[in-house]
Amino acid sequence: MSGIRVLHVVTLGGPNGEYGGPLRVARELCAEQIRCGGSAVLLFGILDTLAPASLGKFPELAIPVKPTSKKYKVSSLISFRFILHLIGQIKKADVVHVHFGRDIISLIASALSLLMHRPIVLQTHGMVIPDSRRVTKIVDFLVVLPILRLADIKLALSVQEKDSLSKLGIRKNILIQPNGISIPEIAPQADWNVIPRIVFCSRLFSSKGIDIFLEIVERSYYEKKHVLFEIYGPDGGDLGKVLNFIETKKLDGYLKYLGPIQPHLVQETLSKVDILVLPSTYDPYPMVVLEALSVGTSVVISNRCGQAEIVKKFDTRYVPSKLSAESFYSSIESILAQISYPIDRSKIIEFCHNNFGIEELYKSLSQIYRELTIGTLK
Repeated sequence: MSGIRVLHVVTLGGPNGEYGGPLRVARELCAEQIRCGGSAVLLFGILDTLAPASLGKFPELAIPVKPTSKKYKVSSLISFRFILHLIGQIKKADVVHVHFGRDIISLIASALSLLMHRPIVLQTHGMVIPDSRRVTKIVDFLVVLPILRLADIKLALSVQEKDSLSKLGIRKNILIQPNGISIPEIAPQADWNVIPRIVFCSRLFSSKGIDIFLEIVERSYYEKKHVLFEIYGPDGGDLGKVLNFIETKKLDGYLKYLGPIQPHLVQETLSKVDILVLPSTYDPYPMVVLEALSVGTSVVISNRCGQAEIVKKFDTRYVPSKLSAESFYSSIESILAQISYPIDRSKIIEFCHNNFGIEELYKSLSQIYRELTIGTLK
């Protein structure tokens, strides 16, 4: 990969991971690109000056953007300064990798790359799925689908996402590329906490399953379980509900809301807890699951998470068959029953490395970059 320069474009980043996993994924890919001897630049939008802390491993350009529509605030983000940086960076790039959604930044980055004759990889992150809304159908017909068809390569997280793209009429040059993660140089706790810590770590939003998590907490409280529940994450609309739950149920001390975590500190935080619970109703490939596994923390996730089928092979109790508080509570109890004989965290880390390690996953992507730059995929 020496000599190949890849530009990654992400629509929006925030200091507390408010805008999902694309930025986290792009950072992992950039870091691995550098480690393998290549060159990488990451360009993304920020609101005002609220940028996440830089990793310092590769150039990160965080450019202020503003919404051009009050109704579609994120999808309408752009700025003249961002466009200027795009043009300058595309000129220098051998390959442009756009973390692609139905938004102006993704579309402009892709269109400029095509106009400037740069090989382009579009990674959709579960963000381009069939949508019955009239305005979405119009935008898809006029802009989104033509750009997807013209792109050299489309990356889907899973077979399910590939099928979703197929339903939109995108069937050629789609490769399945799950997210990967590097194993951090963090020494995970060797044993369980004296009082087991069970956490929810995600945006406080209904699709992430915060309601189910609160039901689990209430049930555990009334059964007088000797555990501590913690919630981490930025407000996605349900923070008021969480705080009201803690106050009205008088659970202060048993359940704590500890606010959002800066993205570069998530793995370190999760290395000190015992179980991550994520009862999502829809989650294409949540990075927080990989972050937990990478530091040896047990996970209980929904069968609607993109990693569910792989995690099932490691230990079925981590993926309840039903998306209900009862099923999740039963899985948590199964794990807690092992406190006398705790799960070997090193085995969880090894499992994560073998199934989600960035090194192996990046090999196929680096081959795509290489073939695009010599023209064999065009």
